[in-house]
Amino acid sequence: MTIRLLVADDHEVIRRGLASLLTGSEITVIAEAESAKETINMATKHNPDVILLDVRLGGDDAFGALI
Repeated sequence: MTIRLLVADDHEVIRRGLASLLTGSEITVIAEAESAKETINMATKHNPDVILLDVRLGGDDAFGALI
């Protein structure tokens, strides 16, 4: 079973690094987001199994994306 992951972090190095680390595992990064608004849009569009959410998204209220 593959786990579909959305990575939400405002640092591209973190997003790319996680995607690289997970290559070849049962976890597939299906989308990335760098803001709370983009996280909501990507979650709606891709319907991930798991969202890895940085609570400090460059000044955005990341907790607002949890609803």
